[in-house]
Amino acid sequence: GRGGAELRMAPASKEAVTTPASLLLATFFFAAATQPARGAVLAEHADYEACLFSPDSCTVLSVPNLALTGTIPTEVGTFSLLTAFNLGSNRFMTGTLPTELGKLTALTALYLDLNSFAGFLPEELGELSLLRELYVFQTSLAGALPAGMLGLTSLQVFHAYECNLSGSLPQALGTLSRLTDLRLNDNPLFAGTVPSQLGELTALSVLLLSDTAISGALPTELGALRACSVMLVAGASLSRRIPTEVGFLSALGTFPLGLFCTLARWRSGDYEK
Repeated sequence: GRGGAELRMAPASKEAVTTPASLLLATFFFAAATQPARGAVLAEHADYEACLFSPDSCTVLSVPNLALTGTIPTEVGTFSLLTAFNLGSNRFMTGTLPTELGKLTALTALYLDLNSFAGFLPEELGELSLLRELYVFQTSLAGALPAGMLGLTSLQVFHAYECNLSGSLPQALGTLSRLTDLRLNDNPLFAGTVPSQLGELTALSVLLLSDTAISGALPTELGALRACSVMLVAGASLSRRIPTEVGFLSALGTFPLGLFCTLARWRSGDYEK
């Protein structure tokens, strides 16, 4: 859990309950007491300072949902034993992602989602060969997926939806054989075609490419994704021609949330052999 102090309030008097002004004032103070302090920066947080003072004993730095502001200090690169780094849901953190993140080679989980980070995903992230989970969704990160992602050989979950990503899906994604959950939807500048190499991701259970500018035909190789239960491509500019191999993926047909737009077209008579 994210913890937090327990707020104890004295029983309200009858007058306080029946007086609208008093009730409004009590509500205001209760809301103020339960909101995280705004304006604090990561470098001044006690957990960060503890890691900075003793990096050899710092394995987890988790400070989500605290309305932190400012940027990620470059000194974070000295936390070489860090296995989990969570800055998610702080909303107000800005700046670019420092290349020093690539020095955290023990990292298995990196949460940067729901912040105002801008710039690009640094190539140096490819040095994180043990990283299993990477969350950067709902940020202002832009540009193409870096070629350095080839180095993320342990990656299982990659959520980068609702960003400003552009470019195209790199063929090299097909080498990340442990991927189970890939979400790149709602990046309207994301274009190109779906590479056939995605069919090599046989562990993939979730693939979201909806609301992008991706076009062309779905490759027949996606029919090898036997574990895939959710595949959303609605809102992309893909061809209406659906490969038979994809249309008969059994997991998609049985999963209740598998709202696969191509299956919907097939059932409406638009399926082409």
